[in-house]
Amino acid sequence: MRIKGTIAAAATAVLISASGLMAATTGMFEGEYDVSNADNGQHGVWLKNFITGHGGAYNYWGVEQGHLSYHDGEARLTATVENQGDNSLQLYLDMVFMTRHDFAGAPKCEWGDGCPPSAADWEYFSISSGTLSGIGSLSGLELTLSQFPDPSYADHPPQLGVGANSKSKTELGFASWLAWSGLDASGNQLYDFDMHSQVYSGQHGDINIALEAVPLPAAGWLLFAAVGGLAAAGRRKS
Repeated sequence: MRIKGTIAAAATAVLISASGLMAATTGMFEGEYDVSNADNGQHGVWLKNFITGHGGAYNYWGVEQGHLSYHDGEARLTATVENQGDNSLQLYLDMVFMTRHDFAGAPKCEWGDGCPPSAADWEYFSISSGTLSGIGSLSGLELTLSQFPDPSYADHPPQLGVGANSKSKTELGFASWLAWSGLDASGNQLYDFDMHSQVYSGQHGDINIALEAVPLPAAGWLLFAAVGGLAAAGRRKS
């Protein structure tokens, strides 16, 4: 899967300019990906104590459909997620991440024996923006997502790579800790809601997802092949 994603990234990095074909500088994992729950299949998003009076499965939201697009140092993750305790509850996730090259903390590794060797190739991000919006019966609900923990306390940035979802060491994935806060436009009492401030208490959660590279359309592969042909012709002439 890693090779497949890298090929897709290399192909989509080809730009057409007035002066001809030009290769863009990209990250190792840049490309287009379908999103699903991490290897154990339990969840894609975890929101601690989000639904008042319920624990267990109600803390988990599974990915119904989603997509991650990563190009030119910016990644956007969008997904519809469904509550595992009550599948009538759905949220729409929309987050933007920016590449970062240095941080003072450590990768997010939730195994007892530490990070896998593939962590040496992981890419890291900062959360640029993020929202969870209610769908259907939750319409009007709007949560704002931000970095957690605060980088001044403990820096564990969002991460992408093989094993990076912290659930499978061999699966291409993505993970991020996050904090959430927001207003309930309808005043629904299902949630951990402060009636005095009308603001959520600012809980935390995380994202653990698997990524599957999206194959390029036939035209994309033809373009990629053409670029290779031009390069080969250039080598023969030289």
